Amino acid sequence: KGPTQVICILTNELLARWKQHSDQKKSNIVVQISDNTKRLFDLVNNWMDTASLSQTNQLKFDIDSNNLLESLNVAIKSIRTLAKKKGIRISFMKEHVIDTKEYNAIFNKGRIEQVINNICMNAIKYSKKGDEIIIDVFKDAQEEDGKKINGFCVSIEDMGTGIAKKELETIFHSFVQGSKSKYGIGGLGLGLSLAKEIIIRHNGKIWAKNNKERGSTFYFFIPSNSKENSLPKIKNKHNKIKKEKLKILFLDDEEMCCVTGKLV
Repeated sequence: KGPTQVICILTNELLARWKQHSDQKKSNIVVQISDNTKRLFDLVNNWMDTASLSQTNQLKFDIDSNNLLESLNVAIKSIRTLAKKKGIRISFMKEHVIDTKEYNAIFNKGRIEQVINNICMNAIKYSKKGDEIIIDVFKDAQEEDGKKINGFCVSIEDMGTGIAKKELETIFHSFVQGSKSKYGIGGLGLGLSLAKEIIIRHNGKIWAKNNKERGSTFYFFIPSNSKENSLPKIKNKHNKIKKEKLKILFLDDEEMCCVTGKLV
């Protein structure tokens, strides 16, 4: 409900004091409303995808020939706006590549851009002013059952708090946030789990590693052509989920939320 509250507060402020505010102040408020509307849109999309997965265990989408470099540039352009406001620098190592043809692959453009967005938003969330997020893409190959699968690997490196060693796999589970930094940081813990599901459905891999000095790096690999996309799904040790009984603690003091919680 965070972005919703911000939108309500800011719109009420505009309505109540429209004439008192300067044009610059009005512009700043509208920009904040726009940013929080995007946050809300992303949250709703993540919720809808999660609901679809929980009910049907399916996340349907088509794959086609697209350019991974172009998708990275599109996603990064959107992310840079938020990063700049937080004083965080986004560096894309292949940003000025002229010949992009060698980065053609078979994937769903919207979904892969969603993966990039979710991982980068996670990196921004745990970064501080003055930090840098470094993004790269390179040709790679994975081997499974003696078969070499050619494709591309995308890396997203941050300078945040890092991830506890025992959480390097569970960080991709739904509603999970890292214990090192979950206090005082917003979010639902859905972004990375959806990124994992999208990559699995591209017959790819996704994983995270801690950097030597500080922060962590997230990687995802997708095959480059349709023939390799049709291979049996790659076994992904990073995506194994232990089946165990879990208890859910539901806390909220709003009547409507409590009623919803009881229904769930």
